[in-house]
Amino acid sequence: MADEPGTGQAVQAPPGAQIPETQPLEIPKTSTSASRRVRARLARRMTAQRSTVNPVLEPLVAVHKESFPKADLSLLQKAYEVAEQRHADQMRRSGDPYITHPLAVANILAELGMDISTLVAALLHDTVEDTG
Repeated sequence: MADEPGTGQAVQAPPGAQIPETQPLEIPKTSTSASRRVRARLARRMTAQRSTVNPVLEPLVAVHKESFPKADLSLLQKAYEVAEQRHADQMRRSGDPYITHPLAVANILAELGMDISTLVAALLHDTVEDTG
């Protein structure tokens, strides 16, 4: 018996008809160093695409990655968390949250091509004097 195309119903094959048996698709096993490198590169790209930083930092990170594509952003994320927590109750005269100032300073420095330590200092520069 075989399925009638499009109907989902089984039909009887005519007498003497041969129905070819299907063989499972054989996938060649390649373990060359080139294929391992490609798989590793794809895995790195897939995990790198997952953002590990606060979405507020993404514009800063995008600018910084132009100069430092392999930068470790964990310290930058931690500095932002500390600055955000310390400035949580502060507002600028304009009514904006105070954290916008350290972020703006860090963005300017990223545009100038500064390293991650400088950006961390920019995010934290007012925490000591302004937050008690």
